[in-house]
Amino acid sequence: INEKVVQEALDRSCKGEDVFNFVALFISLLIGRTTIVITHRLTTIKNAHSIYVLDKGKVIEQGTHQTLLAKAGSRYQRMLQVQKMEQAGDDVDNTMSQNEIEEEDKKQMSEHYRLLKCSQSKYEKEVSPLKNERSAFLRLMAMNRQEWIIVLIGCIACVVAGASTLAFAILLAEVTMALGNCTYAAQMRQVLIFGFAIILLGIVTMAIRVLQFTTFAVAGSNLSHRIRAKAFAYFLRQEVAYFDRHENSSSSIFTHLSSNALAIQQITGIRLGLLCETFVMILLALILGASFNWQIMLILLAFLGVAFVALFIFVEVKSRLGKRCSVLTDRANLLSSEVIDNMRTVKQLAIETMFLQQYSELIWKSFKLVQNYSIILALAYTTIWTSASFTIAIIYWRVVILVEDGQFKSEEMIM
Repeated sequence: INEKVVQEALDRSCKGEDVFNFVALFISLLIGRTTIVITHRLTTIKNAHSIYVLDKGKVIEQGTHQTLLAKAGSRYQRMLQVQKMEQAGDDVDNTMSQNEIEEEDKKQMSEHYRLLKCSQSKYEKEVSPLKNERSAFLRLMAMNRQEWIIVLIGCIACVVAGASTLAFAILLAEVTMALGNCTYAAQMRQVLIFGFAIILLGIVTMAIRVLQFTTFAVAGSNLSHRIRAKAFAYFLRQEVAYFDRHENSSSSIFTHLSSNALAIQQITGIRLGLLCETFVMILLALILGASFNWQIMLILLAFLGVAFVALFIFVEVKSRLGKRCSVLTDRANLLSSEVIDNMRTVKQLAIETMFLQQYSELIWKSFKLVQNYSIILALAYTTIWTSASFTIAIIYWRVVILVEDGQFKSEEMIM
């Protein structure tokens, strides 16, 4: 019903007119107007002048409540029977025997199951139940298999990018060692050679980075489109009671369709590339360390273990924090959406302060939650970023000892 009609009735009733005439006033305002009601509850439109039954956007039946019920096997008649099943306990006559009640329930359940099966049969193969959270990444990659060539190119680009970082370190060490030559001409020649090599490496790395981010952006965008389409199709298959819950309001559904798809796009795009690049860098660093001395490799492994433990704690705590904050954020978004949609009523009843207080409480709870977890996150984050500095310091200290013992060449110390 048009909000303007309701507002006019509220305004007149609040101006001192007889409150008991509100219903008559409301009905009089509807005279001469065309009211369109879109509903799934058929009991609300029994007195409508014309009823249209839609299926997948097309009109399949048309008529009044009586004419549609008179048609044997009509969709309207079947839907009405299904909805009456939910109110069977209130509508059943007290004089009906228990056997008759059970028989009626069986018929209604059979009809309800048949209707649901017809509407969901074609989706059973597409949507499989979540078996394990650990296999979520593999399922996402399986959904992205149509772009497997693009993803493979992106992974290869990440491998080359990870190797280029180690190559830059080697070239920089060669430039530093070239300054130890005796003659100035030899120094200039070596510095120019390795300097141009570094410039060439930078150009190649730039091209690789462009290829990497382009491929993952294309694959991630296509995956995000498919996930949103599947999620929207899932929402369309739900019953009306699903949308009556507060957590399944329109604002919450919009938030899930937008934020969740973007998060999944980052997992299969940027983070997948970062994972490949980091793995290659760690593997090459361990191989390089083992080629010089096994003790250096053990030091690297020890600090990598500490960094991985800190990273695991950081990710686990951040995940829990995100889930708990998401609940509060969804409630705050739902509250703000409902207030904005019903702003006329809120203004009329002068309850702005109450809703503002409720919204502020939800935001404050989210802030306190982040504040409580911030200490653990800060310690884990600090451990991750300082482990590299401590690793370099200990490696240099151990290399100096090896040089003094004659187990390591001084020229290889910078490398």
